[in-house]
Formats: sequence, C-alpha cells, structure tokens
Amino acid sequence: MKISKLNGLFLLALFTQACSSSKMITPSGEYSGVIPCADCLGIDYTLKLNGDYTYAESLDYQERDSPTLNNTGTYKVKNDTLIYLKSKPDNSAMQLFRLKNDQLVMLDIYGKPIQSSFADAYILRKDYQNWVTEQINGQWELQSINQKEIDAGASSPNIEFMLKDKNFRGFAGCNRINGKVEQVGNTLQFGMPMSTKMACPQLKLESQFLRLITNRSWTFSVTKDQLQLSDATGTITFIRAN
Repeated sequence: MKISKLNGLFLLALFTQACSSSKMITPSGEYSGVIPCADCLGIDYTLKLNGDYTYAESLDYQERDSPTLNNTGTYKVKNDTLIYLKSKPDNSAMQLFRLKNDQLVMLDIYGKPIQSSFADAYILRKDYQNWVTEQINGQWELQSINQKEIDAGASSPNIEFMLKDKNFRGFAGCNRINGKVEQVGNTLQFGMPMSTKMACPQLKLESQFLRLITNRSWTFSVTKDQLQLSDATGTITFIRAN
C-alpha cells in the first residue's frame, strides 16, 4: 500500500508541476503495435487519441480464444511529449507514453523507458502496417527451427521478402526458390513455392524448410534483426542477412 501511494504521488507530481513555457497540444491519431506478452505470442495493441482529450484502446491477445478488450477514458499531455491515460488506476500498465515524432513510446509506471531486449516492441506507430512491411522486406537467414539451431554453413536456407509485390525468393539449401507470400494482419501466408531441380547429396534440411513454407500461414513477430514465425506446431527463427 505504501509503495502504491508513493507511485500515485509521483504521477500527481509529474502532471501538476507548473510549466509556464509549455504549449499544450493534442497528439490526436491512432497508434498501433504488437507488444510482448508473458503467456501468448503478443498483444495487438491500438491506442486512439482524440482531439478532445479522450482515448480508446484495444488489446487483442494473439492465439487466444478470447474477445478483444476495449477501454475508453481521458488523457493529459505534459510538456508536449508525455501522455498520461488518467482514467486508468495508478500504477497500471500501458498508462504512460512518450510522444516522439509520429510514435508513442510506452513507459513504465515511473515514467521511464521499459528496459527489455524487446524495447522496439514497446513503440506504437501511426502507420504500423507499412512499418511492419518495411521491417520484413529484405533478406533473412534461417537461424533455428523449433529452437534447434541450424548450422549448415553455405547450405543454410535464406529467404528474401518483397511484400508489396507479394513475392519471396531465396535459397532452400540446394535449390533456388521463389513464390507468393502475403501479409494479412499479423500473419504471413505462403503459397506453393517453385524451385530449381538441382541434385544435391543432402536434401534433408531443404525438404524440411520447403514443407514449412508451402501453403502455410504463420504468425510473425519482427524486430530490426530477427524475424520469428510461429503457429501451433512450432517456430521458425531468422536473422537479418548482412
């Protein structure tokens, strides 16, 4: 209880401190992202800030058979950059944000950046889907399948995404491949890939990789250097190619 009161006083001081030089703004817009989740693949989170200082948020837990959570309330702005969802109880998660360009950076209950190896995942963006497309585009090298590291040297599979054209191409371990892929929400949906027909002494890894990207739909999570595809059967992890 004592800690809760102290945190409440901190928030009160943070937003009642006089700042005569601050010009009040209304950072209206819709900000979205996929934030980390302790017991699910991720949380599809959207926060809409209205010009009348009201907000609406939605939380959709991936791979859970549960309804989307929707909340509304009012918010405050301090020094043009700090957003406080004041309708939430003190010390609530997803209550404090820092406005940075067209992004909202989620903060902890003390108003500090969240310390995590997934720090980029706590950034909400106005044009999230286009941002995700640009993050996925490019070449990726296969790192692991179901947490089992792949160490095939020059024969390691790789894949290059061109999502605006709904295409991919790459190397399966022996043969060159290409095919159709489409981003739908937080999934990548692969069609039937085509490949060259070279004969190689070892095709086990290539066959396994091709099965994983043939007429399959995967939920994705992406950071600057890692792409992870997941479904009920397992995960595939890629690292950004140099």
